[in-house]
This record gives sequence, structure tokens and C-alpha cells, in this order.
Amino acid sequence: MIEHMRVGAEDTAGPVVTVVGVGNPYRRDDGVGWEVVNRMKDQAPPGVGLIKMSGEVATLLDIIQSSPHVFVFDAVVSGADVGTVLRFESHKSVIPAKLFNCSTHGLGLAEAIELARALHKMPQQLFIYGIECTDFDVGTGLSVEVQQAIPGVVASALQDIETVLREEQSHPRWRSKDRSK
Repeated sequence: MIEHMRVGAEDTAGPVVTVVGVGNPYRRDDGVGWEVVNRMKDQAPPGVGLIKMSGEVATLLDIIQSSPHVFVFDAVVSGADVGTVLRFESHKSVIPAKLFNCSTHGLGLAEAIELARALHKMPQQLFIYGIECTDFDVGTGLSVEVQQAIPGVVASALQDIETVLREEQSHPRWRSKDRSK
């Protein structure tokens, strides 16, 4: 399943920034990525594309290479306190695959990113926000700790997005179709 939303006017090249919420809202905390996207819908600046998806690797690869700047939100299990937020700059380094083992959507986010890297299909910038989760049972609704983490995640990501958009305005090279670097 995939759901696209747009914020503001965009040119025909697509959004400058794409925000992706990965997960399954019918597996409790695994829906955290979708909830982040839902909350960003009314706060994201123009030029941002919002996507909610269940995490299929082929679709993730298409999304990752379709925008120069990509922000992904997903559930993680690292052993940290529930609600802890881990932020990775995947365009600079490999993310630990073991953190994204909680996936109920087959191959994980880390594998999709490394496949994109191997195929030279990485965006200029790829930020991953992993939110520590605990409850992946069938059902809807997030645990209290995960719900409490979302406002901070959204605020932090929006600051990062604003920084990226400012850089985009001052460095048009980001819009290059060559994403092999």
C-alpha cells in the first residue's frame, strides 16, 4: 500500500524533499512512520512530497531515487527506551540493519538503502529517523511512549527540512538528475 500527498506547488520535476512514513498502522507501533507523515501534513513547507507506505523494497527504491532529498520514518528495535529517536544520515554512512528487524513488511529499510547504494541510486541526502517501538501486535493505535515522541520527531525533521530547502535555494546543484554520487 502507498499513499501520496503533496504540500504546496511543485514543478514538474517533483518535490525537492520527499518524506516517507514506513509501516503498518494495523500493527500498533509499526504505524509510527504513518503517524509522523499525518502530523507533518499541515506543517510541512511547500515543495515537500509526503508518502505513507508499507515498505516494499522495490517501491522504496523508486522513492529513494525520485527526489534529491529524502526523509524516512520507521519503527526500530534497538533496546533503547521506547520512544527514543535515532537519526541517521544514510547518504554518509551505512545504517545498522539490526535496528530495523522489527519490520512486518519483509526486507527492511536498511537493505533497501544498501541496494540503492550498490545500484548508485542514492539521493543527495537521505535522513532516516528510527523511533524505538515495542508493541507490534495486531491492532491500531500507538503506545503512549511512541505517541509522546512524535511531536519532537516532527519538530526536528521540520528543522532539517527547512535547512535542506535553504541549501537547495543557494545550491541549485542539488536538483541535478545525477544521483550517483
